[in-house]
Parts: sequence; structure tokens; C-alpha cells
Amino acid sequence: MANITTRATNGAPLTHAQMDANFTSLDAAVDAATLALGGKSDRGAVTASGVTMAAARILGRTTPGVGAPEEIAVGAGLTLSGGTLSATGGGAVTSVAGRTGAVTLTVADVAGALDGEGIEDRIAALLQAGSGITLTYNDVANTLTIGATGGGGGGLTEAGVRALTALFADVTAGRAIAATDHGVTLRYNSASPGTFTLPTGLPAGTVVALHQGGAGRASFAAGSGATLVSSPASQFATAGQWATITATAHSATQWVISGEKAA
Repeated sequence: MANITTRATNGAPLTHAQMDANFTSLDAAVDAATLALGGKSDRGAVTASGVTMAAARILGRTTPGVGAPEEIAVGAGLTLSGGTLSATGGGAVTSVAGRTGAVTLTVADVAGALDGEGIEDRIAALLQAGSGITLTYNDVANTLTIGATGGGGGGLTEAGVRALTALFADVTAGRAIAATDHGVTLRYNSASPGTFTLPTGLPAGTVVALHQGGAGRASFAAGSGATLVSSPASQFATAGQWATITATAHSATQWVISGEKAA
């Protein structure tokens, strides 16, 4: 900056000529500073910076790297009005099978898509009937019926259950226990006692039950080579009418007697 005279050499006030010289120096300094700035805007809001630009443009930068701001044009489908950038939407649709205007998409417009009929046919093809199963697809009624083959229908009576499962057997006299008695309750109905002999050689886990349905007691006895155990010891008979005792094979030669028993 040019020299500014602030006080006369002898301490006297500045003369008019000195003040004029100071103003001239300041004016020259401002001109030099303006040239140095090269037209750059001052800090602060853009609207107050003095920057000018074309209408309907956005201030930004698209050129790579750091540099001066650039005007960015508003593209198709957008409007810039009143300081607000808005989307106006595109034109008519032309990319769906050559159709224009308002287009409603269908299954045929989407590759690989299935409609309701196609889905039903696909499911019917995927399902396979296993053993004892039937699959009946009704394409007209849009139904898939799963059924079972074999066996009979209707309810089972008590006699039917016994015949199918052999859970109970009515006996009126004692006899030897066999492998076919496994899982069976022998209902003993007699006025006289009856003895049922437990053999050797049946698999461990074989279970036979005795139920006393009459006045005569039912009891288990050991066959040749077999042993019977109970707690309390030596109680291998029913305790009375309606009592039930069970013989369980602990091994091929030993049976455990449990239940409502007595000596």
C-alpha cells in the first residue's frame, strides 16, 4: 500500500495537501486490491455475493477435481422454479411390449412368472403320491385331493379292537405262557384257582399280565429252568378278585412279578 502521512514532522496537524495525498494513496491501494482479487466473490450467501448465472441452472461442479463452481442445467423430467427443484415425470411408457400410455402389466410381461393356473399345475407336478397315498388333481375345480388306499372304514367295536390287537384274552383254566402272549392281558374267569407257567427262552422284555375276573385266584409259576422274583418275595398270585399282576422277562430264564399280588 502507498505511504500514508499520519502527522506532520513537527507534530502539527495535517495540511489539506497531505490529506489529499493520503486519499489518493488509498484509492490506488483499493484499485490494486480489486485487480488482485480477479473478480472473486466475497464470503457469505450466494445471493449477496454478486455472482451472476443463467436462469434455470444449479450451481455446482461436474468437472472432476477441485475447481471453480459451474452451472448445471436442469435435465428432462425436472423443473426449477422459485428456488425449488421438482420432478415432472416422464413421457408415455414405450418399453412394455411396444405399448404406450397407461400400461397394465400382466403375467406374460414378466419372464418366468406363473399365473394361478400355472402355479396349480406346477404344484400338481411336484407332488408325488407315496405308498398307500393317492393324489387326485381336478384342473376344472382347481382342487387337489389327497387320499389313502387300503384298509377299511367305519368305527371299531370292542370285539374288533380285540381281534386286531389281541390285547385281551379270556381264559377259564391255567396253561403255559407262550411267545404269542406278549403284550396280552389274560382275563382269568373261574371259581377255581388257575396257574400259568412261565417258560425259559422268551426274549427279555416279554410282558404278560394276569387279571382275576372271578373268585378263583390266578398265579404265575416257574417252568423248567426258570426262576421267579418279586418284592416282597414269593408273591406270584393275584391278591383277589379284580387284581392284576404282570410277569416281565428280565432275561431268558428270569421273570419279575409285579402288580396287585400276594403269596
